[in-house]
Amino acid sequence: MIFNVTKRCYFNLSNLQEVVSLESRSDCSTSSDSTVASHIQARQRQQEHPNVSDAQNLSDVSRSNSSTLNIASCYGLSEKTIDQEMKIAYPMRITCSWVNYKELKFEFAGKRNDDKESVAITAFEAVMKHMSLKEKKVDRMILLQFETLVRMRGNSGGVAAAIAIEAAILGIRIPNSIAVTGAINEEGEVLPVSDIVDMVTHCFDENIESVIVPLSNDSEIPEQLKLRVEVHPVKDLSEAMKIIRDCAQKTGATANNKT
Repeated sequence: MIFNVTKRCYFNLSNLQEVVSLESRSDCSTSSDSTVASHIQARQRQQEHPNVSDAQNLSDVSRSNSSTLNIASCYGLSEKTIDQEMKIAYPMRITCSWVNYKELKFEFAGKRNDDKESVAITAFEAVMKHMSLKEKKVDRMILLQFETLVRMRGNSGGVAAAIAIEAAILGIRIPNSIAVTGAINEEGEVLPVSDIVDMVTHCFDENIESVIVPLSNDSEIPEQLKLRVEVHPVKDLSEAMKIIRDCAQKTGATANNKT
């Protein structure tokens, strides 16, 4: 199935005091999530500035940006009530914001102890290592939000979450012609998921041109299906981001045509 994922970058939120770091998020109540979201929404119309064009120039980022990433995944209802996969779609919004902090901050806006929170944290850690953010001076808060009440089965949205975070940081506008599925670990390795054939088939049904899948799942996809949808098997986040960059450049979707 396809999850529609929207990422937006809002900047100059220097007065956003409610945002907490990853280390202190356990002290943050669920009510603070709506507070953070309301502050961000209130600042949406602020003046835009030039986008980032290089990971080395993260301190220069100050322009808002939005794009959509499709996540291929499946969610199943109880086997006692249904015999086959019940496909449910829901949006995941990823927001990357500038704030005047001395270090990189991360906040998950959603229900605590949810599967999606674990996926979000793992995806963030993978991006941290892939971009070597701990070695750079980055004054950035990343707010990762799944705007849905539906529980995500497993961690099939991990790669998409990592891509959306990294694309937000780099200012890459992801074309809507590509979908992503796959789990990810903190090292950035793309791990296999179940129901891969159903996922790719649904991409075809939704007129998605290509899909990024785990390399370890590639052999499960019938060749006939690959003739209908362009399949990109990847082993890690680096390979996945290269495909995203290439697709964005082909469609002219990158911010300022630079990534």
